[in-house]
Amino acid sequence: MDGLDRITEKIISDAEAEAEAVIERAQKQAMEILAQAREHSEETSAAAMKEANERSEAMMSLAEGSARLDAGKVVLACKHELIDRAFRLAKEKLSSLDEADYLQLLADYAKKASPEGSGELILSEKDRERIGKALSQKTGIALSEDTASIDGGFIHRDGSVETDCSLNAIIASCRNELSDAVAKVLFK
Repeated sequence: MDGLDRITEKIISDAEAEAEAVIERAQKQAMEILAQAREHSEETSAAAMKEANERSEAMMSLAEGSARLDAGKVVLACKHELIDRAFRLAKEKLSSLDEADYLQLLADYAKKASPEGSGELILSEKDRERIGKALSQKTGIALSEDTASIDGGFIHRDGSVETDCSLNAIIASCRNELSDAVAKVLFK
């Protein structure tokens, strides 16, 4: 059985060698697949990271833009408040003029409201007592027996037409004309 043993040994030896070769090829192939999987994983991970960074940067840019817009709105609101305050102060200054200057201011507006001196002047109760007669004499415009609920100034009535020359109306008309100039002075 020497010959048969040798043949058997040869078959077993060849089979073992073939098995080792198959195992070696399988291990090599498994290593290549594993390396490819790692490379693919790294590429996918890098792509995902890049996309996440791009999205993050876009979101940050959007948030910064929104914050700048909100800050601009706050600054604009503050500027409007300062302009409002400037006109409130102007009204307070007009209200606190000494009697002679206040009388002259109202007389100038009364002459603009009625260049021909017709109609009548309606004052607040306080101004009627303080300067009513003097204003009527200075302008030649009759003083109404009526009083108005205004902070200062007057209402000129000529028949059914009334012209509001109260301090609020004077400031409002000046505001339209002077807002830009006031803003330039306040915010240069």
